[in-house]
Formats: sequence, structure tokens, C-alpha cells
Amino acid sequence: MVKRNIVLLDIDYITHDEKPVMRLFGKVKGEKSNDLIALDDSFVPYLYVLPLNDIDKCIQDIEELEKEEEIAFIKLEKF
Repeated sequence: MVKRNIVLLDIDYITHDEKPVMRLFGKVKGEKSNDLIALDDSFVPYLYVLPLNDIDKCIQDIEELEKEEEIAFIKLEKF
């Protein structure tokens, strides 16, 4: 693997073969006008849920979604 110092300009992600792939757009530091796009297929999409009112109802709704769909939820605790 080649390592380079880059100036990061933008990041997004696309799907390829139904897998998320993160794209990092940048310019190579110290080289004249060398654009770079790096691909990272280890990216895992995420979503934060912040319930406004009834936390127990929110948890119940998420658990029902998990049973019905091919979705895995991971509960993270605050540090």
C-alpha cells in the first residue's frame, strides 16, 4: 500500500455491489496538481436516534424494525 500526505477536500460515499464505499477526494501535498481519490470499503453507515419524548416507545419501535427487516441495531452508551 502506498502512503501519501494529502489535503482532504471532500468525502462522500457510494454503493458498489450493494456495499457502502467511502470516497476521499484530495490533493497530494507537495506535488503540483496531483488529484487523488481514495476508496475505503470498510465504512459502515450509521444513524443516531435521539428520542424527544417517550424513550421506551422509541426503543420498542426500533426493536420491531429489527425483527421485520434485515437491520442490525447497536446501542451505544454515552461516554
